[in-house]
Amino acid sequence: MYKHTQHVPSIILTACGMLGSFAAQKAPKPLRTVTGLSIAGALYTFRCLTVTVDQSNIIMDFGKWLRVKSIPLDSIESCKIKETNALIGWGIHFVGDGWLYRVSGQEAVRVKLKSGERIYIGSDEPIELADAINKSLAVLQRI
Repeated sequence: MYKHTQHVPSIILTACGMLGSFAAQKAPKPLRTVTGLSIAGALYTFRCLTVTVDQSNIIMDFGKWLRVKSIPLDSIESCKIKETNALIGWGIHFVGDGWLYRVSGQEAVRVKLKSGERIYIGSDEPIELADAINKSLAVLQRI
């Protein structure tokens, strides 16, 4: 089993918080509180990404409460490390040939599903994550 939490660097959270405060102050008075709380909630939620590989799934959680994806291991065709760039961005979004889940950094693990779908999981431990997925796949194939 593999479980790792990657955190957004503090400097980035601080900068986003400052920009969010500025944006909330520029919002119309009735929306300032809602804007500020929405930005704070987003920063709180997307401050870290926890990836867990167990006997049957890859599970991705943002923050400590938002389960965004669970991928059954038996639906995976292959897994490999993929170098990306900062221009692709962070968060959850489509990147041309698949969905990206990432909080920081430039490396990701590309999981190709048997359906042809691709999922990119950002990680500051791409080698360890890819190894854990591939080991779990090997165990699953032996069963």
